[in-house]
Amino acid sequence: MKDLKAIIPSLLELEHSWRGKLFAQWGTIIGPLATAVRLEKVDGSTLFVAVSHPAWAQELRLLTPLLLEKIKLCVPDAPITAIKCAMKTSGPPRPLERKRSAFVTPRPVPLSAEEHQLLATFKNEALQSIFAAYLVRCKTLKGRGNQ
Repeated sequence: MKDLKAIIPSLLELEHSWRGKLFAQWGTIIGPLATAVRLEKVDGSTLFVAVSHPAWAQELRLLTPLLLEKIKLCVPDAPITAIKCAMKTSGPPRPLERKRSAFVTPRPVPLSAEEHQLLATFKNEALQSIFAAYLVRCKTLKGRGNQ
């Protein structure tokens, strides 16, 4: 009778050889998403992957049927029927990047000498101030539209 130590490695090799093929073929299976999606582990018939951003998790959910087909093509004996993903980052956490505002407040366009003279004719200072602000705003928006 054969020694148990000699039999176990050959049994494990036969039963789990598809796992090695799966890890080796992962780059081919996942394609251009390889930079954002990392193969983590296989547990039964579930493949666990890590993604670097929630958007990639959504993309992966949409591509799951296609990825399962590609797995079957590349590693026919792999019993994978589900893919689960989790957010993971590699390395130290990056500081949050400050998002640039979509709306940039334009610099006010100065009034011309002629416009200042016109404003000086107003007797009511409050009305003069309001009209000056309105005129600056109109010129600023007009100048922004020309860019």
